[in-house]
Amino acid sequence: MSQIHIYTGDGKGKTTAAIGLTFRAVGAGLSVAFLQFMKNMRYSEISVLEKLGVKVKQYGDGCIFDRPISSAEKALAEQGWQNAQKMISSGEYGLVVLDEFNVALDLQLLDIKKVVGDLQELKLAAEVVFTGINAPTELLENATLITEMQKKRHYYDQGVAARVGIER
Repeated sequence: MSQIHIYTGDGKGKTTAAIGLTFRAVGAGLSVAFLQFMKNMRYSEISVLEKLGVKVKQYGDGCIFDRPISSAEKALAEQGWQNAQKMISSGEYGLVVLDEFNVALDLQLLDIKKVVGDLQELKLAAEVVFTGINAPTELLENATLITEMQKKRHYYDQGVAARVGIER
């Protein structure tokens, strides 16, 4: 029986945990789709995931935290969610990761009521992982596993920028 995982919280490690689960799933012979929302650059993990046969797709248009959200960005997120639903219910994948999906919901690129309604109607043929800070309550209520990464200390707070191979 497929489960819904949510990795959320203000601590580091949500995407990293999803990548770890992806490696485990691939090692067990499962097909995996890793869909990144809010991202459009080639993060370090992508080449390794692709070499392992993981289908990687991005549905983002760069950093939107410092500017208004465009209709094109909302359309990208909607396209990603439509594709995710097909992958989740197709039976082709054993695991579908929706990386930074919680952030897309938090920033209202997608309508939470529609997403939850779609999710409740989907035939879950794959394990599903949602990552990102600020997972909305409505999504949390539909999860069967919730892990909250809690920040105790982070070097970002001292001005250390994201580093290749560690954060990106």
